[in-house]
Amino acid sequence: MKLFFNDLSLCDGIRKVELSNIHKHEEIINVLDPESIMAESTGENEIVLIQAERNWSGFGLFYPTQSMIAKLALMKNIPKIFLLDRHDSAISVFNEIGKVVFDCAEYEREVAKLVFYGAYIYDEDE
Repeated sequence: MKLFFNDLSLCDGIRKVELSNIHKHEEIINVLDPESIMAESTGENEIVLIQAERNWSGFGLFYPTQSMIAKLALMKNIPKIFLLDRHDSAISVFNEIGKVVFDCAEYEREVAKLVFYGAYIYDEDE
């Protein structure tokens, strides 16, 4: 799992932290408060979803399943990136709720750029 932060002291403005101890992810993420979170395996997708929703962080999911679509649709105010296979049957559905990419390098680059796009907070009744 990778966490990304806006850091104006760096030339590209993005600081990256890799989490190797997935068992302490919750307390680490709460302390660091990242702007975006990236899953690097399918096993990390649920953790990333929970933490992104809790912290209002942009996020990236690694080959997400169609069973996640309902939950993702509820998180419409949070920017998201999806790494999918070019032959995935749900590309159009995922494209409606976030940005779809097909390459691991592009996936990491796009999730990192989410540090510049905060969650959209607004009142739907207005």
